[in-house]
Amino acid sequence: MKRDMKQSSLTSFFTKVPGTPKEKASSTLSADKKDDAGGSSSKGDKLGLGSSKELNFDESFSNSKSVKRNHHSVIDDSDDSPSPTAKSKQKRRRVYLDSESESDFEAENCENKPDSKNKNYAAAYTPKLSRVLSKVSLDSTKKGLGSKFQEAFAKVSNSKPLKASDIDLSRVVEDMEFTQDLDKILEAKSSSPEDNFVHLTFDFLKPDKIKDANGRRPDDPEYDGKTLYVPESFIQKQTPAHRQWWRLKVHNYDTVFFFKIGKFYELFHMDSIIGHDHLGLSYMRGNFAHSGFPEMSYGRYADQLISLGYKVARIEQTETPQMLEERCKKQKVKDKVVSRELCQIGSIATRIYVPIDEFKRKGNYEEREDDKYLMSIYFTLKEKDIYSFGVTFVNTTVGSFYLSQFTDDNVNSGLRTLLSHFQPTQLLIEKRCSRKIINLLSSVLPYTQFEYLSPKEEFYEPEKTLYEMTEEKYFGSSIEEWPEIFKGFLYSPSSAIPKVKGEFYECIKSFGGLLFYLKRFLIDVDMISMRNFTFIRPQDADNSLDNIKNTSNQWDKRCLILDGDAIYQLNLLPPLRPIGVKTTVQSKENKINLYSTINCCSTTFGKRLLKHWIRVPTCDPTEIQKRQSSISLLCKPEYSDLCRSVSKKLKALPDLEKLLQKNHSNASKYRKESHPDGRAIMFESKIYDRRKISDFVNMIKGFGIIIDVVDTLQSSGILDSNDSALKDMFGGDFDFTLDEVNSFTKSFNQQEALKEGMIIPNPGVDCDFDEAVREVNDCLKSLTDYLENLMVTMRCQKLKYIMTGKNRYHIEVPDSDVKKLPTGFTFQSKTKGKQRFTSDESLELVKKLTLAEENKERIRRDLSRKIYHYFDEKREKWDRGVKKISYFDCLLSLSIYSLTSGLEMNMPEFDYDSSQPYINISEGYHPLLAMNMDRAMKFNGSKSSVYIPNDTILGNEKGVAMLMTGPNMGGKSTLMRQVATLVILAQLGSMVPAKSMKLTPVDRIFTRIGASDRIFGNESTYAVELNETNRILRGATKHSLVIIDELGRGTGTMDGLSIAGATLEYCASKIGCRTIFATHFQSLCTAFKNHNDVFLAHMACHNDNETNDPTDANITFLYTLTEGSCTQSYGFYVAKLAGLPDKLVKKAYSASLRLSHTDADIVCR
Repeated sequence: MKRDMKQSSLTSFFTKVPGTPKEKASSTLSADKKDDAGGSSSKGDKLGLGSSKELNFDESFSNSKSVKRNHHSVIDDSDDSPSPTAKSKQKRRRVYLDSESESDFEAENCENKPDSKNKNYAAAYTPKLSRVLSKVSLDSTKKGLGSKFQEAFAKVSNSKPLKASDIDLSRVVEDMEFTQDLDKILEAKSSSPEDNFVHLTFDFLKPDKIKDANGRRPDDPEYDGKTLYVPESFIQKQTPAHRQWWRLKVHNYDTVFFFKIGKFYELFHMDSIIGHDHLGLSYMRGNFAHSGFPEMSYGRYADQLISLGYKVARIEQTETPQMLEERCKKQKVKDKVVSRELCQIGSIATRIYVPIDEFKRKGNYEEREDDKYLMSIYFTLKEKDIYSFGVTFVNTTVGSFYLSQFTDDNVNSGLRTLLSHFQPTQLLIEKRCSRKIINLLSSVLPYTQFEYLSPKEEFYEPEKTLYEMTEEKYFGSSIEEWPEIFKGFLYSPSSAIPKVKGEFYECIKSFGGLLFYLKRFLIDVDMISMRNFTFIRPQDADNSLDNIKNTSNQWDKRCLILDGDAIYQLNLLPPLRPIGVKTTVQSKENKINLYSTINCCSTTFGKRLLKHWIRVPTCDPTEIQKRQSSISLLCKPEYSDLCRSVSKKLKALPDLEKLLQKNHSNASKYRKESHPDGRAIMFESKIYDRRKISDFVNMIKGFGIIIDVVDTLQSSGILDSNDSALKDMFGGDFDFTLDEVNSFTKSFNQQEALKEGMIIPNPGVDCDFDEAVREVNDCLKSLTDYLENLMVTMRCQKLKYIMTGKNRYHIEVPDSDVKKLPTGFTFQSKTKGKQRFTSDESLELVKKLTLAEENKERIRRDLSRKIYHYFDEKREKWDRGVKKISYFDCLLSLSIYSLTSGLEMNMPEFDYDSSQPYINISEGYHPLLAMNMDRAMKFNGSKSSVYIPNDTILGNEKGVAMLMTGPNMGGKSTLMRQVATLVILAQLGSMVPAKSMKLTPVDRIFTRIGASDRIFGNESTYAVELNETNRILRGATKHSLVIIDELGRGTGTMDGLSIAGATLEYCASKIGCRTIFATHFQSLCTAFKNHNDVFLAHMACHNDNETNDPTDANITFLYTLTEGSCTQSYGFYVAKLAGLPDKLVKKAYSASLRLSHTDADIVCR
């Protein structure tokens, strides 16, 4: 209810009652007379029945100034809104809009004085009735109508109060033909406002007639959904401001416009409906959809729509009415509205958080917010089912680009891996591309928004892309100064015309599509000018380890590869949240993932790096050893106080990666001089400047904290160890010093800057400003010297300068001393007993002072940007320091996890010399479940229990493949996931929850767990199983770890059994990789009982009640891995636990006995 009252207050300030100046004056005069007469006018006059005009959308649209839209106050600025003349105890505001001058809102007060008899009721309903009745157009020939309204109003006042939902007089009076029978109007129910909006009648918006800007219908392959065809004849009929709106809409039909009018952002037509439905904005009166909100609320409302998957365009006024007047005079035109430009488009993956985007959020927003990647992909077919992919990602919040070029296999393993690592929220792809790839992308990225761009025009060719990069706002014409990555893409970096190498064609092509999109969203320069580019490979280029003896050198700079299936099925990261679904609180089971379990990071950028470590664990021996050594040091008791102290300091750090990107945008000269945002007229600019300064001050303090952390580590003695990563990062000179940080801290008065919203540097910081200040001081000194010399000449100490208005530096002389003035002085004005004069010399000095002051002011306006720029020039230093702190934060997190897990933790041992891969785990725990038993899913409401550790051996004295059986719910899948998760944790460099663990490095983990179809990929459950199996057989090496759970259950028994057996044989004998294969096929155990590379194991259980009746069975799951196979799956016992009827379970058991002795086609009776 409170929200509705607040929003309804907006509507009263968009009531349009145009009239002549005489009518307005008489209205004000009439109000004054009423006030003087003690309010003796009739109720009909009070209700405003004399008004005959309604709100006109086109006229209201052209206003450039607004007022505070509430029922109780109007803006205080006398230049914007005249003060009201009528006063009463109960008031309502009516706002007059001047459509021609686009300058002022005139506010008028209308009195409502209800009878004392019905005071409470009338006080509540009079304003609403007044608004309704003031809009009614009355025929002057109708007599006695005023009395009819009075009678009707009296009837309403004496009746039982109506609910707000029962009647909407505004719509009733507009939509019904006015008659003298007002009873029917008052009794009528309101119709839905959405049914009557005028834009629903526009032919060019109707689904059967809608076209893009080029006249193509949606069924045309070249249809461009970003644009809209609007007839020029329709646009010409609109007012100038409304023409602005429609012309922008033609090219941005897929965005919601926040259109600036004065101090408010307005939403119209279809955009207003979205604002009403999703933001709770109230419609304003009129037959068109119209709503709005104040400028200061932009960040909150834009964030809500963007999080729901909408694109939001911010359209600003880029000139004031005075600037409009000057432009019209200069260009000899007669424009009636100020210029407006599109300044920003925001989407779920293209946000950069300029100051107007900021707003207060509840809780730790940065903790909940995931990185949003925008992805562009281009591919060419090399041969059948073999594609060459070029992929570019960008994280706009930190300004990081990731580029990749690779030729994939026929199951697209590389692309799947890459997508699992970055998980884009928006994807750009060319129109008319391969349906196979579209299906693959749709299947792997179910929550990603797809954007289809036109070839060449929007998905730039490499030649055009590289030519664009030669612009000064990007890389510049000197290719030698381009980023190293881009120079590596070119044939000859010294060439004047850049030309891409053939092997990087797809990569630059994908970057071209991304460039177009960033340009459309007006953030291209902000991103590209940061020059933060990284080239990545989704997987190793070859499988050279297969035929080479395992040595530590072969693992240098290699990573453990995890695809999307492994990340999801092993619960490594929090699940992706669908766009547009508001999930503020995750379910308990969704919180159980490896990241949430080991995440004890203190900084946002540390959390970001920890997620990257989990996606890409390392195989590099040196890196693993340095991480292990560092974590072991941090876990020592003598450094516990140090860890607590450092962790507390790190928690005070803001997200420095985002702040560096923000500062880069604030420092951009291009954004200030050439970007539309630099021309925007912001009514709350001082607040936005304060936000910039606040971010800058917090950033400086953050880097000061980093220096403090480094000093603490250097003085603690923890850096004495030679083989730790800590000494490499902090043992020598750090990337920046405290003096460098303090040079910015002391460069200006921070408190004064935050108060004034402008940085004024201290002397010695900016040479240009120092010179401008000196020139002003010299001019002031010259004026002072001139006056002192005049005092001496006239022998009068009472001379002084007048400093007010246009009389600045006029010399005030007492009347008694006027005769002493030398020749050459001109009389200007006089006051009692004093006269004021100027001379040619004094005017010349004042002119020089004015020019000096103007120059100082011009430099002062750009001072904040220059200070940001000085800081941004050292961005590489700051960035290196942030990366080291994020690395240290991850090490500290893993050490805290090791100390607080409550489990026995030990450092795993890696064997780089063994010729045969193996894993040997003693008393291992599942890192997730062992610490979350109270939150784990319990079947049948069982009580919390203790996690049972298990020994697991693959390779060495046993075969490389384990064929595991056991009862349903016996823990098979948990053990498989446990082994894979412990391997990942070990290759993070962390301690693992096990008594001991020794292994050779794992180059890739494959998982085939669970079963479900993929409706968007046109894959059945069995097809999904086989496709995942195909990727395993084609991508696994002998150093891989393969997890396969119940392969073959999605088809017939014999078919599934055969496929499962052949797959196990291939993995164990052909590839020789470490494999855990779980099954319920007892025949497989018989077939592999004596296999050299396969050994049998099962999860043990005990039947406490040996009986032939499964409903009487009482199974105890031991959750212990035991040698040999399990003779039963105890599926009927699980059916009993699930609550199936006893009779049904018994009948099924009888059928199973028959099937075990007869053919499989016997039908159960």
